[in-house]
Amino acid sequence: MFKIIVITPSDTFENETKVWVDLFEAGLERLHVRKPGFSVTGIQELLQQVPVQYYSRMVLSHQPELVQSYGTMGLHLSYVDFKQYSGTLEKGQTLSVSVHNWSEAAEVAPEVDYVFISPVFDSISKSGYLANESLRLVPAGLNNIYALGGVCSSNIDQLSAMGYVGGVVLGEIWNKETHALDNFKNLINKELIE
Repeated sequence: MFKIIVITPSDTFENETKVWVDLFEAGLERLHVRKPGFSVTGIQELLQQVPVQYYSRMVLSHQPELVQSYGTMGLHLSYVDFKQYSGTLEKGQTLSVSVHNWSEAAEVAPEVDYVFISPVFDSISKSGYLANESLRLVPAGLNNIYALGGVCSSNIDQLSAMGYVGGVVLGEIWNKETHALDNFKNLINKELIE
């Protein structure tokens, strides 16, 4: 089944964690909490605003100590950080990595639960971050790759045919944070998503 993963915006906004809960209640199965520049304490403050039952649907970026102590779904790392990571996760927790080319993807895919690759389409959240045409078709043998970069309601239905197991959305959800829930519902109402 095709999956949608939502990444949080880099900065926070008032009542953001309430929107996270709304997304979970609307059916979101996996939220990547990515807050570069936030301290461990800053991430803890956000987590403490979310009911504990949703921790099992949250993946934390670059905070392995919090993944363990909060029992979240998993840990997400950049390619560079993954190469240096020597930690372990609890049984059932996931490890995922972001990459930018097929060589990196092929290298890490056997060692992780899933991989983000970008930019598949022109980014919505990063101006000037344009699609990499070589990412239009997943090579044979890579079966745990998610498309990131410009994924939105107008192109998400193309991803399965391109070989992706899912799409990762950021800009489509958060560019107008007051519409985040409606934007998510538009994505999950696409025919290819159960």
